[in-house]
Amino acid sequence: MISMTAVTTAVWLLGSGAVDWTATFPPEAMGSYVEADASAVLVAPAGDASADLAGAAKAVAAALRASGKAKLVMDESAIGATAGLSDEQIVQKCKALPVQRVVVVRVFPGADAARPSAVITFYDKDAKAVSALAAEGGTPVAAREGKAEGGISGTTLNAVGNVTQSRPGDKNAQQKYDEQYIWFADLTGVNQYGQVVGTWSFAYEGKYQKLLTMDQLLIKVGRQDLARDYAAKNSQKSLLVITGGAALIASGGLLPLALLSACAAKSAQNYDCVRYDWTNTALVGGLAAGGLGLMIWGFGIKMPVEPVEVRKMADEYNQKLKRDLGLSAREREGGPSLQISLAPTGLSLSGTF
Repeated sequence: MISMTAVTTAVWLLGSGAVDWTATFPPEAMGSYVEADASAVLVAPAGDASADLAGAAKAVAAALRASGKAKLVMDESAIGATAGLSDEQIVQKCKALPVQRVVVVRVFPGADAARPSAVITFYDKDAKAVSALAAEGGTPVAAREGKAEGGISGTTLNAVGNVTQSRPGDKNAQQKYDEQYIWFADLTGVNQYGQVVGTWSFAYEGKYQKLLTMDQLLIKVGRQDLARDYAAKNSQKSLLVITGGAALIASGGLLPLALLSACAAKSAQNYDCVRYDWTNTALVGGLAAGGLGLMIWGFGIKMPVEPVEVRKMADEYNQKLKRDLGLSAREREGGPSLQISLAPTGLSLSGTF
């Protein structure tokens, strides 16, 4: 089996020509970020695997070794894969190791594609950030200047700024995803013979199960145009079906009166009169036919989006939400699946939740 360290090293070797990360992290400058009581450190890359990330982490580790400030410098092979983990989770994996500092390396695209940026954060074993620096690929970082409250230099805090606040691994990111992702609950009805008699699907937002109407779902995934079209056609469909249904029900209630009226007009003693007097019954029949026609028309209206397309848009929304929150390797599973069995002996339910 190929080890993760071997893969990381191979990636770095393949992509090391892209950015000179060795020049970015001079040993003397990097050594200034290591306190006297932190003689053992572990350097771990965080985020999606890439040549630049592997190269930056390797260069940071090499610079700390060469600085002489850290007597022991370990890489991520001591704790396993770190892709998709938050900084806090990486530090937690180092609890049992004989290190005083955990150095997390993250790389971000820069304004110039050939010059990505890196954020290096030094943590103690309690996951408290004690130092940090931001760097641009190929530009040597400066040595640490003074200390602000909490041990991080004021210059460094200004340099890191918004990047560290929005970096992948934010401890609140999973909570935000759990509250905002879209999932579906699918219900299937079967009879006592095991035959499917109906299927239903409901869309929900987040773990608190906010039920979404179709137009609300379309707005949430950014398709306001489809939402407007859907709302208009759904209103038209509802009007036709309700009007047609009302006419059909009314015709059913008026039919006995129409028949009795026809017989009374003929002064007959039996109901043979209905065979040849269609004056009133024809009106009722026309009302019924008209109502049925409206219902068929309403049910025949084609909606602007198919269910499978809606699920695809929901999946794309979830993927984008993950990327925005930095959760490349973390995602909630889909909603529950429920089967309803309709048998003479009663109602039974089964499924996954």
